[in-house]
Amino acid sequence: MSTRDALNALQSQAGAGDGRDLVINCPKCRTQGAKAVAYDLVESMDVVIRHRTTWIKCLACGAKLYSKRKAEDLAGLSAEQLEKIVVVRISLISKLFAVLSILTCIIPFFGLVVSIIATLLNYRHRGWLRWFSLVGLIISIIPTVLFLIPRGH
Repeated sequence: MSTRDALNALQSQAGAGDGRDLVINCPKCRTQGAKAVAYDLVESMDVVIRHRTTWIKCLACGAKLYSKRKAEDLAGLSAEQLEKIVVVRISLISKLFAVLSILTCIIPFFGLVVSIIATLLNYRHRGWLRWFSLVGLIISIIPTVLFLIPRGH
């Protein structure tokens, strides 16, 4: 069984009453006092490299959230204390495309393609990622349209 298969199996089994229960203010669905479950994912490669991440599954919306602390360190913390620990994890690729959207928006076609990808990746996120992507998309339309307009000689 691969690591992904194990993670998917664990996520589907994570539920209330299994000893890993938490109460969180979910940053994804904005539910206050939502029930959640914490679990650790340990990935290893030939016993040389070992990486542990802790995930929280919100039982209100099903979102998979990232924890900055281990699962066993979360027990007993209030929803307010967990607000700075339990966050929505945004991939590096999403962040990179948001920045590239702004940097390449003046290049006809290429900037538009990058901005469309950034918008598709980041539209569901709140904050600067969404705004960078949308601003890049809007600005990138202008040079692409100007490039397509025939010039008279």
